[in-house]
Amino acid sequence: MATYFARKAGNINASDVWATTPSGTAAAVTFANGDVLMANSFAIAVNVSTNLGALGEVRNDTFGGATAGGGFTLSNGVTLTANCFAGSFGNSVCVTFSGTSGNSATIVGNCIGGSGSNAFAANNTSSGTLNIVGNCTTGTFASCAVNSAGGTLNITGNCTGGSTSTGTIHAANNSFSGALNITGNCTGGSVATNSYAANNNSLGVLNITGNCTGGSASPGAFNNSTGTMVISGAIQASEF
Repeated sequence: MATYFARKAGNINASDVWATTPSGTAAAVTFANGDVLMANSFAIAVNVSTNLGALGEVRNDTFGGATAGGGFTLSNGVTLTANCFAGSFGNSVCVTFSGTSGNSATIVGNCIGGSGSNAFAANNTSSGTLNIVGNCTTGTFASCAVNSAGGTLNITGNCTGGSTSTGTIHAANNSFSGALNITGNCTGGSVATNSYAANNNSLGVLNITGNCTGGSASPGAFNNSTGTMVISGAIQASEF
């Protein structure tokens, strides 16, 4: 397992992007299971399917001495196999997909929100489809996975609300008019009253196939406007 640091913006498979230290000289890299890729403040295009294995990671925090910020943008049709960690840099999303309707991309790995405002682990920013196969967990100040522009976000995994009192944060947030489909259990947060595991914030549709359990402070799922929420599973405690 190795940690690589981006030294410039570019494609993930480029021969002049990755170095073994935050300020090192870039060289050609062959990724292996368990490798960690640090954005290091740069914009990286995931232009080809990339498999870092079950233990691999992509991050835009300061792990290993990296500079916070930057992130990874998925191209249409690619699969990124890695756990996704957002950082502390405000409005800096770790992994973004901006494909339009008919386009899709997939993350295979767990996603963890960051400690900066709107530092999401993953964000679907257009009308396409983003698939996440893995668990989604809020950060200390940011939601984890967001469907922000009317597309479709499919999550196959468990969603867990936050355990801190800072921010309005959700494991999965359907913030506009699209569809959020979760196949897995949703568990609300334990401190903040608005740290839902799944939130339908506007006019869209939230479908949950799994159990919804309220945390000690927050519901497992919440329909926050005039959209539609359908839960196919057991509902316990303070679900709305």
